[in-house]
Amino acid sequence: ALFRRNQQMVQQRIAALTKQLDEQLRPLAGQSIYVYHPSLGYLCKAYGLRQIAVESEGKSPSAKQLRALMQQARSERVRAVFVEPSGDQRAAAAVAQAIGARLVVFDPLAPDVVANLAQAAEQIRRHQVER
Repeated sequence: ALFRRNQQMVQQRIAALTKQLDEQLRPLAGQSIYVYHPSLGYLCKAYGLRQIAVESEGKSPSAKQLRALMQQARSERVRAVFVEPSGDQRAAAAVAQAIGARLVVFDPLAPDVVANLAQAAEQIRRHQVER
């Protein structure tokens, strides 16, 4: 009985999360999300968002790559750069400052997956809509 109740509770949380993600992220399909580390790939793919990573394969971009990335971010009027708590926040902050965006800390490894995805969707929506 306890197992069934817990199963139903989890299914209800997931259904509510799916509804929230659909409402918040589907309208943003086609837009770019700038992240320092590419940790939102599955979420972005599911909702038609483009994830643009500052770092690649654990390496910071070269000066040339960084200039091109910043030019692209400015042309897309990016308002936020997402970074993990364990990521290179100094470098991410420098990128955000250079393009006039906010630095948003997001922990993809937080223990409550449902709450974490809900928070990520809200942060993405808030910063994408404020263009």
